[in-house]
Amino acid sequence: MPPRLDLRASLLAAWRTNNRVTSELIENLPPELWKVVIPGTPRKTVRAIAAHLHNSRCGWLRTLGREHGIKEPGRVDQNRVTPKQVITALKQSSAGMESLLELGLACGGELPPSRGYVWRNLALDVGHVLTYFVGHEAHHRGQIVMIARQTGHRLPNEVTARLWWWKQKSTTETRKHGEKQKQFATDERSYAASTRAKTNHKGHEGTKNRRDPPVIADIGKQATETKQK
Repeated sequence: MPPRLDLRASLLAAWRTNNRVTSELIENLPPELWKVVIPGTPRKTVRAIAAHLHNSRCGWLRTLGREHGIKEPGRVDQNRVTPKQVITALKQSSAGMESLLELGLACGGELPPSRGYVWRNLALDVGHVLTYFVGHEAHHRGQIVMIARQTGHRLPNEVTARLWWWKQKSTTETRKHGEKQKQFATDERSYAASTRAKTNHKGHEGTKNRRDPPVIADIGKQATETKQK
């Protein structure tokens, strides 16, 4: 009979993976993208989205955990924070989220009620709590990737592929994965260049073999000559 899954260890590991994925994305954003304004939302920047990831955790830790002894980390300024500061802050709020999950596990799998929790949109069993926060951060990770494309700062394949690596990797695996993604990016660029070259060549051949229609002046001249005959 296979050994039973350690639910506590599994849930905490899943959250840590989510935090790593979020932190690695922030760490690998190009500097010029940090201050880019979100299309259609002139008062928000990529920096503000990154800050929101940490600040949102803080708000939920206050709402669900403060009455039970879980401390809320300090928030960051969405207009001034640097990527390095966000990554440091994410470590702090991630530890707080782990404490929140630990609290739920210690209470039979469900967070105890809190007077500050008035929205009531979230079921408080640890499964729903974990997936709710992971889903929230996945939404904003995708938002950042989309903004990067829309504003001409498309992220390298090595960076976006890491969004889907949901297990811890050894140094060898990390190196091999990076090499594979670089090769994929090279192949993708080569294919795109080849496709453009073929398209241009076909266009050139079509132009060369095409018979140009007679101009209006020539048609008129031919009609006059016919009448004179």
